Amino acid sequence: MRRFIPFALLLALFVCVGGLSAKDDEPRYKTAELKHLTVADGVTLPDQINTLDYLNLVYDKLREELGKCKIADQVVDDGATIPDADAANSIVVEVKITDFQKAGFTMMHPGALSWEATVYRRSDHSVITTIPRTFKMPPAGYRNDKVLSNLTAAEAAHDIRKALK
Repeated sequence: MRRFIPFALLLALFVCVGGLSAKDDEPRYKTAELKHLTVADGVTLPDQINTLDYLNLVYDKLREELGKCKIADQVVDDGATIPDADAANSIVVEVKITDFQKAGFTMMHPGALSWEATVYRRSDHSVITTIPRTFKMPPAGYRNDKVLSNLTAAEAAHDIRKALK
């Protein structure tokens, strides 16, 4: 009997901790609408990157990543119809590339890409948070539209999730 008590206490602890972590995984919002990514006026990306393809790849990957992060029950496309009942508990996510800085001294470290994510309520358009971010681009030999879009989307989804916690 004495051996059973510590085992039962340990089992109860795991059940309680398991219940707490399941609560954290519940989406906070009903719907998240992801707007198509934009580039600020005057910003040009490296010549090796097709800007339109890159933006489309980031959009698709970010939509997937936001779904995995469980920010909302569902992540919908730009312009999707959302019922009025759900609008009060829905958010809109806009991501804009704000700057590209070339390093200039070597092709191994080509520079940094800056973007800004703005999250606001769908119902009254009040801003919940604005997240500025700059990250170093991978070396030229590893950089293409797909690699850079995956990095951008992963960084953005992580930062958005962190900011909305």
